[in-house]
Amino acid sequence: MINKDLPDLHILLETIDWPSKEHAFSNLERQGKFPSIPEIFNDLLSDSSEVRARSFNLLEQAINFEGGIFEATAPALLCIAAIINDNRIEFFSIDDCNGHSRAMRAALLEFLGQVVGDADDGNLENCRRSIPGDFPEIMEVRKLRPVLFDAISHWWDGSNAPICESSIIAMAPLLEAPELTRQRLDVIQRFRMEFSDNADRWSQEAVERILCKYDVALENPTDDENSFNDDPPF
Repeated sequence: MINKDLPDLHILLETIDWPSKEHAFSNLERQGKFPSIPEIFNDLLSDSSEVRARSFNLLEQAINFEGGIFEATAPALLCIAAIINDNRIEFFSIDDCNGHSRAMRAALLEFLGQVVGDADDGNLENCRRSIPGDFPEIMEVRKLRPVLFDAISHWWDGSNAPICESSIIAMAPLLEAPELTRQRLDVIQRFRMEFSDNADRWSQEAVERILCKYDVALENPTDDENSFNDDPPF
């Protein structure tokens, strides 16, 4: 289920000039003390849960260390989206630092949303306020939001509740993109309908996070759907 605009993982790993894409630990990589981004992604598909957990941690550190956005972050997000849609991870899990296991797809969805959120309007404005500049690394992530949305949005339609909820969390920062204005309206309507019909299926916190981000009241989720036909509430 790969989006037509999203190449397969192996193509991304082979065609992107990864050595030219700086990440948080590029200096250590050049010294042979940190794996390359392609090595990390290949290990994410390992049959060993320990290898997957270690690689996931390394990926978090490399492309989003302390909430930072690096040259390697945007292309790595494309690889994350490709893995999310890869059937090979259907039954893969990842153990966190406390030994708690969760579906790898859910963990990757939420991490994708976290990284995109670090490139949102608020964070970009904070960066510009602190240091004058164009911040091309952040802008590259922002450009990808429509492609990432298309690549992951179908996961909230499935029967796996944890995956659905993780896709909600991942989609929230993506919807900020101006290119997704029409999708934003449609998705928010669907969020309200799903929350009303399946209150025990969706995380109220996750739904509130999206609705509050775009100034949509959570009250009366069963209001007539035509209430969105006037001026949008954001």
